[in-house]
Amino acid sequence: MSGGPLAMVGSAMMGGILLALIEGFGILLTRYTAQQFQNPSPFMDDPSQLPPKDADQQQGNRSFGQYQ
Repeated sequence: MSGGPLAMVGSAMMGGILLALIEGFGILLTRYTAQQFQNPSPFMDDPSQLPPKDADQQQGNRSFGQYQ
């Protein structure tokens, strides 16, 4: 108060900018850590690791045909 209105406005602006920087850093840190520790979906299969559909049916038919 002893510095006058100009000093009060300057201090308030610096406090607001500092608070905005701290809060923004906290939000970014929270988003980064949330993405880092997400569990992978158990229902997603890697298509490159799956055998072709036709090969499964052909193998199944041949194996049953041997015992008939």
